Amino acid sequence: MLTLNLASQELKQKIKSRHIYSLLKKMNLILMIIVIIIAIILLSAKMILQNNFNDVVAQTTLVTGSGGGKYAEKVRKINSQINIVSQIQNERVPWPYLLETIAKITPGGVVLSSIKLNEKNLTLKLRGNAETRDDFIELKNNLKNSKIFTDVKSPIKDILQKENINFALDAKLILKNIISANYE
Repeated sequence: MLTLNLASQELKQKIKSRHIYSLLKKMNLILMIIVIIIAIILLSAKMILQNNFNDVVAQTTLVTGSGGGKYAEKVRKINSQINIVSQIQNERVPWPYLLETIAKITPGGVVLSSIKLNEKNLTLKLRGNAETRDDFIELKNNLKNSKIFTDVKSPIKDILQKENINFALDAKLILKNIISANYE
């Protein structure tokens, strides 16, 4: 059997264009249906989450509100205890960190024989022996350059000796820098 296609090239192009248009139309329709289904799913999920949120808010309002009675009193008591503990922690001096810092900045030729820390006045008194003047000066400069010490002082006689220096250093502590450095 012989088939004849008597349609012109222009008509063939129009038929092909209509076929492509019809395919695009079907794909667009399918895509819109998918978008509508996803929108319905998201909307229902939002409604479920909103209901759960409203339930949680209603339950917590009972605890924190004035009608909560014994629960509200327990919450207030726990909060006040937490505030007291927080205040104590903020006011304490982290001595281990301070001692660790002193150990790190002490040069090798220096032996510390006494460390006196005064929490009320926030002062530090170091006593010890340095093999050379350079070791002593290095220790003093390390204390001065540290963020946690200020007003570092020593007797003039300590700098005048050349070797085997029995020194005494006094410094003031900066509490907020000790605390902030402790948590870094």
